[in-house]
Amino acid sequence: MKSPEFYSESSYPFGMLMPQRIFSSEDYRYGFNGMENDDEVKTDANGNPIKGSQQNFGARIYDPRIGRWLSVDPLVHKYPYQSPYSFALDNPILFKDYDGRDIEIRNNGEVFVYTGNNTQYSGSNEFINQTVKALNHLIMYESESNAQYKVATKLANDATVKVNVTEVPISLHPSGVNSAEWNPKQGTYVTDAKTGLKGTQSPSGTLLHELGHQYDKVYPGILTEILPKYPSEEQIDDYLARDKASPYGLLEEGVITKIENPYYEYYGQPTRGSHDDDGFFEVVGDFTSNTECTTCGTISQGTEIEIEQYNPK
Repeated sequence: MKSPEFYSESSYPFGMLMPQRIFSSEDYRYGFNGMENDDEVKTDANGNPIKGSQQNFGARIYDPRIGRWLSVDPLVHKYPYQSPYSFALDNPILFKDYDGRDIEIRNNGEVFVYTGNNTQYSGSNEFINQTVKALNHLIMYESESNAQYKVATKLANDATVKVNVTEVPISLHPSGVNSAEWNPKQGTYVTDAKTGLKGTQSPSGTLLHELGHQYDKVYPGILTEILPKYPSEEQIDDYLARDKASPYGLLEEGVITKIENPYYEYYGQPTRGSHDDDGFFEVVGDFTSNTECTTCGTISQGTEIEIEQYNPK
């Protein structure tokens, strides 16, 4: 009779197993971060497999004993500031590494994976519920408007990437690593680029803006300019001069002018002529509304609360 599968372990932060703290049936194949163990690869002096010595994350193989990948990050060009062998940016307490795909919504311990084929949520978590509805709205907008850059649609259907959506009291910049942070009730005061008058923007455009930054990381060079790998001093000076001259800053210009502004124009809301905002407010109605709730008070610009972040390398 086949024994039931069970597993319990205690591990150090990077996943190395603690001696005498492992309890598992022989049939259970998974370990750190829920990834499949490749125990048969490494053996001890007696030829016995070393349990938990290697995990298959899909894109790469990981050794939890040293906290390092065994091959170079295939996306190394996107993270020039980080070792291509490091796990979770060398901070496994704050970040997680996944073999990522799709859009993952995380809130209060609950996870919902949003894909092109999984667009309905039936649970009780209101943030996840509102985010799923907002993503459906954004994908509908990209289709109806024939948007040039279909950010939400692409991220939801590309099986090679994952973007995390998390809740914050107020959406500020920059967002977390591979995390689009937003508040479904947070509207934004802006100075209208066309009239110069103060106007209001809906929360859904903020989510699209933050998804735009994740899109820019996943597909570099489409929304924002990329310097050569080894830029000359003249190229750096030129880039910095143009960055200073841009009303948005070059890192924001593509996302605002190519993603955010077309969305607000389509729905008849004001667009920003710079990266500046004039504050935030709570909206009346759902995430598509830019009507201020005059009895709700103000949204504090206090410390952001990031439910969870991760780096899907």
